[in-house]
Amino acid sequence: MNVTGQTTGMDPLMQALQYTDDDLKANQQGRIGPFQAVRLKRTLTHWIAVSAIVLILGVLGAASFLYFGAVNASSGLTLTGIVITVFNAIVVGLIAQFWMRSRTDLQRPPLVQEGVLHRVVRATKNGRFAGYIMRLEGVSGDINVNKLIFNAFADGARYRLYRAAGSRTLLSAEVVVKD
Repeated sequence: MNVTGQTTGMDPLMQALQYTDDDLKANQQGRIGPFQAVRLKRTLTHWIAVSAIVLILGVLGAASFLYFGAVNASSGLTLTGIVITVFNAIVVGLIAQFWMRSRTDLQRPPLVQEGVLHRVVRATKNGRFAGYIMRLEGVSGDINVNKLIFNAFADGARYRLYRAAGSRTLLSAEVVVKD
């Protein structure tokens, strides 16, 4: 849907970004849409579950190495246990950071950015593919996207993008038609 209320031309965007007309209307009103909220909560739940498994395995591994290091008077095993403990602390920090960003995504209004969009295929110095980037004129920062989303946007067109406040996840987009 564009500023004039037409829905033509947005189907590829809606499919690529996985949002509905209700989500777009909510974003235009400064809210997260119903389907977007479900998707953000599902991502949070999945990420927390995977992180918890990694953390549990890390705690068990650290405890085992520290125990066997103490029993066998092995500084190598003890040092390995300490390194795994530091790794566990980093995982806890990442879990907390992701949790706070996700809560911000769900509680604060989406960020609105508007400008002429430019698509860039990023490559390394030796010419290998490195990623798909989108840039809005007048807006700092790149938006990393997958190929499906990259291809849904037209280079040189003016867009209004709605992004989650914490994680900066691209929620929805609309073509801006100037009268």
